[in-house]
Amino acid sequence: MKPEMKTLAEIHAAQDEILAALDDTTLTLEQRVLLQRASGKLRDMESSIIHLVNQALVDALTPDVSALKNLTEQIKQCSDNLAGVSGKIENVANKIGSLVSAISTLLAAGLI
Repeated sequence: MKPEMKTLAEIHAAQDEILAALDDTTLTLEQRVLLQRASGKLRDMESSIIHLVNQALVDALTPDVSALKNLTEQIKQCSDNLAGVSGKIENVANKIGSLVSAISTLLAAGLI
């Protein structure tokens, strides 16, 4: 498991512990506030990790999508026999490009 995924799992486990602790009716107001603040910090950390993972994904895929599209063009130019193959590759490259574009847009807007 990648470190960031392990960290997210640990954050989720801590959130579960906090939720369970908040069910305790004997907690003081101060204890509740502290647990809620900790929960908020964990959510912030989770968001930061997800943002970094998404940014890394965009950074890693962007050059690959361009390279794949260039290879598709080269395949088309080399042979009409490979037109079907290049069409499928181009389709995948376009879908990955759309995914990268969508993630980039969401990142720029601060939505993820």
